[in-house]
Amino acid sequence: MLGTALTFNGDLCKGRTLLLRSIELRDQLQAEPQLRAYLGAGLRLAGEHDRARDVLAQLIAEARSHGAFGLLPYALVRLADVELDTGHWRAANAALAEAASLAREMGQGADQGLASGALAWLDAAQGRAVDCRRHASEAIALAARLGVGSRLDRAVPALGLLALGCGELEAAIEHLAEVRKMQLEQGWCDAAVSPHRARDLIEAFVRAGRVADAEREVSIFEHETRQTERPTALAALACCRGLLASPDMVDKLFRESLAHGSEVVGPFEHARTLLDYGRRLREVGRAADAVEHLECAFMGFAQLGAEPWLAQARGELEACGAIPPNLPPDPLSGLGERELQVALARARGETPVEAAEHLLMTVPTVKQLWGPGLATQHECGTRETMSVSEGRT
Repeated sequence: MLGTALTFNGDLCKGRTLLLRSIELRDQLQAEPQLRAYLGAGLRLAGEHDRARDVLAQLIAEARSHGAFGLLPYALVRLADVELDTGHWRAANAALAEAASLAREMGQGADQGLASGALAWLDAAQGRAVDCRRHASEAIALAARLGVGSRLDRAVPALGLLALGCGELEAAIEHLAEVRKMQLEQGWCDAAVSPHRARDLIEAFVRAGRVADAEREVSIFEHETRQTERPTALAALACCRGLLASPDMVDKLFRESLAHGSEVVGPFEHARTLLDYGRRLREVGRAADAVEHLECAFMGFAQLGAEPWLAQARGELEACGAIPPNLPPDPLSGLGERELQVALARARGETPVEAAEHLLMTVPTVKQLWGPGLATQHECGTRETMSVSEGRT
């Protein structure tokens, strides 16, 4: 917990050291499942996504097998955070939907707020405006009543991300400026914890033509980034500076950002950097050079189902005189929420009876969703849904 607190406060080096040291105590925590959930959450903050997934997935599996449903909402939310960071958004959505449902049924308001806030962020990234506002309102109301962190963690940033994706720049600035103010008041170092909200606010200022405001925010974020030296923050800072750079510096700064790679910053942030790079090249009169980056961004957003950002990439490609690439069909797009949960249970190796017990469904319902149609659709798709049980795609 000290490692987590230090990380939020901006001392990433000491925080990460403590969090990694805590892994050595993992075997001593078998009788303390809640502490194992905190360990998984802390490892994710330290950027140790594979280790975090391993800790949380094992805890969730044990909680299911022992019927310890009270542990599940928080652990599922923190596992979903890992999946959101690493681009496994279907698995994240299934985990969050289950977390929100269980928390609501058991009266766990704090966990329900965290789940709703994370659902709002995913809704925003994928362009479900009505769902985003509903989930955000629920999380914000719970946060106000209980004094928990979902308001800052995901809910209000989700409203800013939704507006930014849809091009409603002044609305985005209003929400994101509120987030940055709350972060500073609470001692939350934005450069120490990803995703970095400063990036969203700076992009909103730049696209709204408020250059002086953007430069002020870059200066604050740069100070935080030099304090933490977190790779994701360094990549975000280089991208933000690229948005404001003179034409002769554009390539240097965006290449510096992209050098950190999708595996470090996550597929969504990587695709956004490619989009920003392409947009900036077009703005400085290099449309032909922009196309390659915009096509990569387009495909990245398509794989995530990030519709507002996909539309932005499409618009930029068309502005460059290019035709957007053809998208392959998505074999998992027809799965509903309950179908996906059953598919995940099947991927974990559960029987229909076990899945029914863990998902709080009837056995006939699970067997109906377990049928050949779902099996074929699932097995012909990606292996993304395996990430909950196996920790990989």
